[in-house]
Amino acid sequence: MNTGHPGPADTADAVPRSRVLPREEWGAVLGFAGVWLVFLLMAVASVTVARIQAGDAAGAAVAVGSGVLFTAVYLVSFIVPDPVPSWPRPANTGLYTLALVLVTALFATTAGSAAINVVPYFAAVWVFSQRRRTALTAVAVIAAIGVVLALTITDGEPQIWLTGSILVATAVIVAVRLASDSEDAMTAVRHELDLSRQREELARDVHDVLGHSLTAVHVKAQLVTRLIDVDPARAKAEAEQIVTLTRSAIGEVRSTVDGLSAPQLATELAGARRVLSDAGIRAEVPGIEAVAQVPAQAAELFAWTLREAVTNAVRHSGAARVRITLAADRLTVVDDGVGPDGPVPVSGPGEASEPSSSRRRGTGLAGLRARARAAGGTLEVRPEHLGTERPGTRVEVTL
Repeated sequence: MNTGHPGPADTADAVPRSRVLPREEWGAVLGFAGVWLVFLLMAVASVTVARIQAGDAAGAAVAVGSGVLFTAVYLVSFIVPDPVPSWPRPANTGLYTLALVLVTALFATTAGSAAINVVPYFAAVWVFSQRRRTALTAVAVIAAIGVVLALTITDGEPQIWLTGSILVATAVIVAVRLASDSEDAMTAVRHELDLSRQREELARDVHDVLGHSLTAVHVKAQLVTRLIDVDPARAKAEAEQIVTLTRSAIGEVRSTVDGLSAPQLATELAGARRVLSDAGIRAEVPGIEAVAQVPAQAAELFAWTLREAVTNAVRHSGAARVRITLAADRLTVVDDGVGPDGPVPVSGPGEASEPSSSRRRGTGLAGLRARARAAGGTLEVRPEHLGTERPGTRVEVTL
């Protein structure tokens, strides 16, 4: 499930990031974030009804207006997680938190202690936008502040109700985040198991291929040694057979290795998420279930393309974010880095950047084009936002 949070991948705060979530992700993210708003609606409705019954039309208007404004700021925090891209993610989230605090203060002028009901929303904003350690620390502080306010401002049954609702709602939000992280971890474990299985198959098949061939070569070499003096003609024939056996064994080994090393699309998706996360790049990767819609003849080409595009993004783009989209006939990998014609970032003081046309980047893409042509498809590599300082790169393969 893509909740819009970066998880461990969001570590490249020093590099400018894309401000706005891609439009195609808005529905899922807003649906996930918005489901919690039912509780805010209940609180606003209760206060509004109470103000109307008391003849306080202005108070009712303030309750409705602040509720709408709170909802807007809350949802925008998910759609535009980095309103100031040059700031680190916690600073951007802090900016939204300040805005929500001001709106809550306005709501409190008419709602009183009922305004404390919005505390879990502050927790949600932090839980789904930060790395786990930062998120859990922020949630603990927010929950503690909410409980202290509930115990200080209220008493009796309202105090128990508010304290319990804050703790329960916050616990549910944290549980959802931990479940999401657990799903990512399980995906990584499955990826490791797939790799281990491939290694075992490779070792077994190479052993089976080479065991027979090398034994035959060894026996014939011994025979040549014995015949070279007594029967040179036969020794020559046996030596020629050794050449034939060796050529055949090389072909069998190549065929075996090629068959086992052909990447699996599901494995490459899981691997891309992990590699990008390890590199500190925010990854937007479709779930493994998306592979089911891809025909078998397209899956291998898409897997090769994904592997190369992610490698280039990590090694050459200087990107802070990579978005991968997958359809039955198309794979697209987009980053927000220096672009295909930009300099290749080189770490280390005093080192100059290399042009992106260097052989390091071009060789893999040339191979991908050949694969795409062989499969009857096309590969396109171009800037995502032409004419900007960081145009990014779009790698798209279509069948």
